[in-house]
Amino acid sequence: MTRTSIFIFGFMICFGLKAQSIKLVARTDGNTVQLKWFTDKLLADEGVNLYRKSDNGSWNKINSSPIRKGEYTPSATEFQSDPDLKKYMDLLRASKPLESFGLLLATLQAVKSTPFARAAGLYYTEQRQSGIVAYKVALIVRGQESAFAEYNFDELSSENPKLSGIEFEQKFKKVQFKWTVEDSKFYAVNVYRSSSPDSIGILVNKEPVIPSKVKDQAGKSDYPKWFIEDRLVREKSTYYYRLVGIDFFNKEQQLSEPIQIRIKDETIPIPPVLKSKDEKKNGFIVHWEHFEKSDDQTGYEIHLTNRNDTIFYPISTLIASDQDSFLVELKAFGTYSIMVASKDEEGNLGFSNEMVLDYLDKIPPAKPVNVRLETDSTQIKIVWDSNVENDLLGYKIYRGINGDIKSMTLQNAAPFSQNTYVDFLPKNTKNSFSYSVMAVDSSLNESQLSDIASKKLLDVVPPKAPFIKNIEVYEKAVLISWSKNTEIDLLKYEVYRKNLSDSLADFQQLNLSVLDRNANAFIDRNFQRGKEFVYVIYALDSAGNKSLMSNQFKYFLPKEKEGLNVVCRFKDPKIIKATGAIKLSWEIKPYDENVKYMVFRKKQGGSFLPVSGLLEDTRYTDQTAEKEVVYTYEVRCYLADGKMVKSESKEISIRNKEPKV
Repeated sequence: MTRTSIFIFGFMICFGLKAQSIKLVARTDGNTVQLKWFTDKLLADEGVNLYRKSDNGSWNKINSSPIRKGEYTPSATEFQSDPDLKKYMDLLRASKPLESFGLLLATLQAVKSTPFARAAGLYYTEQRQSGIVAYKVALIVRGQESAFAEYNFDELSSENPKLSGIEFEQKFKKVQFKWTVEDSKFYAVNVYRSSSPDSIGILVNKEPVIPSKVKDQAGKSDYPKWFIEDRLVREKSTYYYRLVGIDFFNKEQQLSEPIQIRIKDETIPIPPVLKSKDEKKNGFIVHWEHFEKSDDQTGYEIHLTNRNDTIFYPISTLIASDQDSFLVELKAFGTYSIMVASKDEEGNLGFSNEMVLDYLDKIPPAKPVNVRLETDSTQIKIVWDSNVENDLLGYKIYRGINGDIKSMTLQNAAPFSQNTYVDFLPKNTKNSFSYSVMAVDSSLNESQLSDIASKKLLDVVPPKAPFIKNIEVYEKAVLISWSKNTEIDLLKYEVYRKNLSDSLADFQQLNLSVLDRNANAFIDRNFQRGKEFVYVIYALDSAGNKSLMSNQFKYFLPKEKEGLNVVCRFKDPKIIKATGAIKLSWEIKPYDENVKYMVFRKKQGGSFLPVSGLLEDTRYTDQTAEKEVVYTYEVRCYLADGKMVKSESKEISIRNKEPKV
């Protein structure tokens, strides 16, 4: 549906017309009765019949033949008095039926022009007859009267009717009107405006105002909120409006009483400019400049938001126009926004730029106290007395080493709300950890660091097992040497020895005095020849944790035998190609089946270390030899009398699985 057809549809609704329906209106001027009728198509192709109703209740037909278009031709005088009449007559004579915009224009013209309505077959007039109480019109369709409309004389008033239900609204430099739509009395309304209550003034609307219903989004038809608006008004001026209904014979009815409306001054006064602020103990003094003021300015108002809000509220009475500063007293810490508004006689406000007031708490919380530490093997729990400030946000935890304030680092990214904190650490950590607590309030003020509390983890990690490197026998002593441990909390070593010749013997500690962390050797002066011993070492830390047993180092100390000349010599070594092992053999002269043997080996620049246990055979295969490494071998023969004889040294290396001697 086009916009034009929508308007025509609304106009017909205003007339109360539906498809194949008819509406009858009447007017009396003295003893003359005028009748008009309208259909949804305006023209009745087959005409209409008119009836009178007498006071005895009977209907009498007026016309002898249907009243229809073309039965009347306007006079020359009527054409001369209405310049538009000719073009509308041409519209009537057209062969095409009236539709769309042409239908709208012709319908309006039938209301405005009696000659045109008469020529269109829409008008009838006669002298009012006594005893006649009503008229009726009948629409003829296909030769039959199919639609009827009546008009009773009791609907006619001796006085011209007034509009009812007039309402108006004045804002945004305009005036808007609406009224009660009475389509049985008026087809349109004229609105007049005057600067005096005694004159009708000028017509506001160019064309008569015809309220038409429109459909909303839900498809419901209703009148708009306002029917007409007048924008040709001046602020601070008073006007008098009169509204008058127009009947269907284009006659204005009775004027409404004058409606006095003052046009408000809605022009915003020139605003000031906020320039600076001075923070005070209880708020801020704000300063502004106003280079140009409106003529009707009466002063200033201060508008402020609530704390941490965005809605402005007035907080001052009217401030004199010559004032350029104001003390804003604030009771609660927070962020506020402020504007200064110039105010005119009408109460209009011209707001300045917005200024932010950060009224912040600058008093830090108290230093946390009574910081104490609880530890186990993997964590340190820090506990302190809670602060009592109402605006406390939380705590920051700092950790350092050995009470050094310079080594302190922050442990929590965001303030921690509880008064306990657990720091998880690797269980082998040996440092003494130091902690300090800082309180933070909601304005991010920070307290001083608390007093430092320090503590170590509960140490449950023992040192690594030591490693015995060598045992050397001297005339009256045995020297046991080992590699030093590297733990920072290492305290001491303990050296133990066991007699393997005694099946019931147990390990006995040899050192009666402390072997501190720097020791790497021990001299055993209480030894016995002719027996096999095994030595082990333990490492202990400052927490008393004891390491696992070191490697066991077995040693046989032969007895001394006077005058015995024993010789021990290597035979040619062999390589086992499949494994790369070195097969050693030797001989002892004179041969003694009670002799025991032990094979020693060293790398270039190193010391001899045993590679075999105590042997009874004169053969030994070294499975641990590495390729391209030069080894020196030595066999030590332990005689039955407790003496020991060394073989000559034999240097051997393996190259491409072949020994080089």
